[in-house]
Amino acid sequence: SKNSADSMNLEQYYSQQDISTVAGYYKQTMQARGWELSDTTQVMEYTASRVPDHPMNSSGRFLSFARGNVNVTYAIVPGKGGTIVTATESW
Repeated sequence: SKNSADSMNLEQYYSQQDISTVAGYYKQTMQARGWELSDTTQVMEYTASRVPDHPMNSSGRFLSFARGNVNVTYAIVPGKGGTIVTATESW
């Protein structure tokens, strides 16, 4: 059987922009490049908002996109003086 880690790539970025600005950028940019916002986005945000002390409770955002058999998910959370973006690509 195939190891799921063999079909994933994770990268992390830091931005001085606020969470809303960063989330808006990724949403606009990804959709302009032909990616579709996935229903998984709402499920992930709902679940995270109910986990005690999770960064998504207050201001974090999840965005999940699909194009063909590839998915890209962004976890956008508060960081010191800005925003941390963790992007996971899976295929």
